[in-house]
Amino acid sequence: MKRFINQIREEFASIWALLQDTELFMKRIGSFDEYEYDFRIWRTNISMFKNDPFVLKDVRGEVVALRKALRTSGYDLRLGSKDIEVHSFINDNALRHGFRRMSLVLGKGNLFYMTGEANHQELVRYLERRLGIDTIHAIGEVHFLWYRWDGNVLKLYGADSESRDDFERFRNFADSHKMFLLKKFKNLK
Repeated sequence: MKRFINQIREEFASIWALLQDTELFMKRIGSFDEYEYDFRIWRTNISMFKNDPFVLKDVRGEVVALRKALRTSGYDLRLGSKDIEVHSFINDNALRHGFRRMSLVLGKGNLFYMTGEANHQELVRYLERRLGIDTIHAIGEVHFLWYRWDGNVLKLYGADSESRDDFERFRNFADSHKMFLLKKFKNLK
């Protein structure tokens, strides 16, 4: 069903929108350089032959084939227009600016998180109960964050209960694992 929905979405998207979305995604995953020439050719063909349905169909077919190959490799292309920015620290006044609390734990190859109105320490206890463990610290690094979506950008800030060293480790992780985090946070409201 998911494959069918993706095919319908791509069929009705304008060729420019499809190309731009794919290009942005390739930049996010760090693979744009190896496809830069293809994108240049596709853009040129779309511009030069904008009234030739056969050329446009061929270009669309090539872009759709690339997107299909990316999906087969495990990528979620819906995340291509999203981004994560990790900033510095903010305090509890963040609530007034639309931020929400998040406590998360980074384990080996996985991430668990809890959001809500409770303070960060309580959120950790809720997460421990949800996972059925005594201490969340046993499975990975715990981080206390504030978050807010600004359009398609997830903005993350350290909370006062997060140490500077821990936050720097999280920032470094986030910078090099954006797609992993976006996939984990795709249902985050």
